[in-house]
Amino acid sequence: MSDGDARRSRKNLQPALTAGLVALACFAGAGDALADTSEAERLFLEGRALMLEGRFDEACPRIAESQRLEPHVGTLLNLAACHERQGKVGSAWVEYQKGLTAARAEGQTDRARLAEQRIAAIEPRVPWLRLSLRSARADVVVTLDGGEVAPVALGTEMPVDPGPHVAAATVGGATVFEERVELREGEHRTVLVEPGDARSGGGENVPPAPKLVVEPTPTPAPKAPAERSRWILEPGIYVAYASGSADRPSPRNESTVVLDSTTTSDRTSCAALSCDYGAASVPGTGSAGLNLFAGYAFTEAFRGGIRVLAGPMFAGGSVWAFGPSIAFRATSTLTLGVFGAFGDATISGYAEVSPPRGYRHASSGTTVPVRGQLAGGLGGGGEVALRLATLARGELLATATPFFLTSSQGSSFALPLGVAYRFE
Repeated sequence: MSDGDARRSRKNLQPALTAGLVALACFAGAGDALADTSEAERLFLEGRALMLEGRFDEACPRIAESQRLEPHVGTLLNLAACHERQGKVGSAWVEYQKGLTAARAEGQTDRARLAEQRIAAIEPRVPWLRLSLRSARADVVVTLDGGEVAPVALGTEMPVDPGPHVAAATVGGATVFEERVELREGEHRTVLVEPGDARSGGGENVPPAPKLVVEPTPTPAPKAPAERSRWILEPGIYVAYASGSADRPSPRNESTVVLDSTTTSDRTSCAALSCDYGAASVPGTGSAGLNLFAGYAFTEAFRGGIRVLAGPMFAGGSVWAFGPSIAFRATSTLTLGVFGAFGDATISGYAEVSPPRGYRHASSGTTVPVRGQLAGGLGGGGEVALRLATLARGELLATATPFFLTSSQGSSFALPLGVAYRFE
């Protein structure tokens, strides 16, 4: 960790949220590479290739040098990811914080979200060290691992990497205190620095510097925000334009279809005879209902699960469908997907009546109200979800889920538009 990083206090660093992957960080850095070949680009590409091979000890110095030569948000996030995989979670935490600040300043929302997720994931693992000087002395210079600690940072917790560290104090260039302390992941320590007499190379017996005093932090560290679950529940409501047709409808009341014999004066109805009915269709009507998705986020960008839609048609009848759904996050606010559908639709409409041979309609009307079903239809649909707002436990979405069903009995189509809340 650099001298500047060590001087930063925890209070001056921004808070954090949820998880991501090294591969995604690698992807985030690609867009910042220069169009022409440069030393910084060469080092970055070499470092990224080594990261993908798992050779982080070789990768991190190359990416760090690339960032020094030509600073970019993507390169900085790659460096943080590399240090994270090395186990240097203190360095990674500081670099993710810097990347978050830079990404927000440049309006790079995807990279800011990635930085937030990684900060939240590693923050519980970061060791924190507080160096306290027993007595304020203007001539005492306190260092940590060879880097000077600013006076304003003394007495304040600083993020450090797990492992051994050397705390020292000098006066006029002469060492008056030096001790080692080793921190484990997530550990909080307070080191009390007590400068003694300067150590000299002469023959005088100089008393050794007092031992390092390490005290546990009296108060527990604040808990990092819990990572969001990968399980997703997305309940919603919709209104829709819907239409459909039934190839084999049934009259609602066959006794209302009155027929006269063409050879006698007899009068009867289709209830007593076998009449034929033409296809019934609903040219266009409204519908409203529920739109539910339940599934799992396999990655930050890809999720799968089951989608269910169901509701009545305003002209009569109903429609419902369910099936497997997959979707990916196209941008930070837009999700696109598709789903397969199995379901049914009840179609209410009017159909032509064909009397049997020897009979004719008793009135001028030749259509009657009928009802038909798809009797198990197959189909599919698309999914579009636009994030309207991010709330405490999820996201408020505007949704569009057009779908169709078809079977040997007929077909149905609906274009639902609605709102949903995605719990994550």
